[in-house]
Amino acid sequence: MKKIALFLITSIISSSAVCHGVLIACFPGLDELIHEADAIVILRVDSHLSNYWNSNSYRVYECYIHQTLKGEIPINQRVRLQLLDTHGSSVSPFADGSTHLVFLVKKQTPNEQADYGNLIIQGANILVAPFDKEKMPDGKTVKEKIQSLLTRTLEYNKKQYDKEQAFLHKMLGKTRTVPAIPREVRDYLIKELGLSSTGNLALVGSYKLTENSKFGQKGDQIIHVIQQDLFGGRLFWSCLVNLTGNKIQILYRAGEPDKFGVIKTIRVLQKTQSGASSPPV
Repeated sequence: MKKIALFLITSIISSSAVCHGVLIACFPGLDELIHEADAIVILRVDSHLSNYWNSNSYRVYECYIHQTLKGEIPINQRVRLQLLDTHGSSVSPFADGSTHLVFLVKKQTPNEQADYGNLIIQGANILVAPFDKEKMPDGKTVKEKIQSLLTRTLEYNKKQYDKEQAFLHKMLGKTRTVPAIPREVRDYLIKELGLSSTGNLALVGSYKLTENSKFGQKGDQIIHVIQQDLFGGRLFWSCLVNLTGNKIQILYRAGEPDKFGVIKTIRVLQKTQSGASSPPV
């Protein structure tokens, strides 16, 4: 405890972050943060216990522990924790249902209302991607697991930001409006092709057929629909849907990658008879 107190005093002297009148120590680096924590968990906030309030500005929450990366807090059960925002935000990040990576320390005094509270250091609680909580992050060491989780969260946050920006541009009339996937089509695709627990359907584009074919007639409206994971890094299936002719053409499906579509080799450079490469056309 003396070590923690000394660390906090030293850090707070150089800190300029303040949250609700509480000085927040500067981020000391991931290694030091891991070292100072008695426990590190991935949790879901279930509820704020409004009857509990500490003079040190902590609030008490009931949380569900998904994973314990360090320490002895049991997983798959609810515990009462003292949490304090260490980002200096005017809005609490601990919304019901939100998922966090939290660096905890055991209670410092007997009258505290929970056995653990987060360290009062920048980075001691991080809002993370709200899926894949049921499995331990990749990595052999605690640090590697945390880095894996933070990398995944960065990718998720970027996707969410890009979606929000695209929607705002759409509201401003700066982008072409793409029609939504009709509900009956969405239901059919999910039933026929499946929907992963970490997947979502995305409309790539809407087009008109330019010629008659087995798939439809010239002028038919078609849409390109894919199922990808929440990061957009994995493709589960891809298909074209003829909304006018009520037909579907599967382009790709994970698990059966060779069953659909025509596969051809792309020749970027053609070899000449002398063996030299000709420039691309």
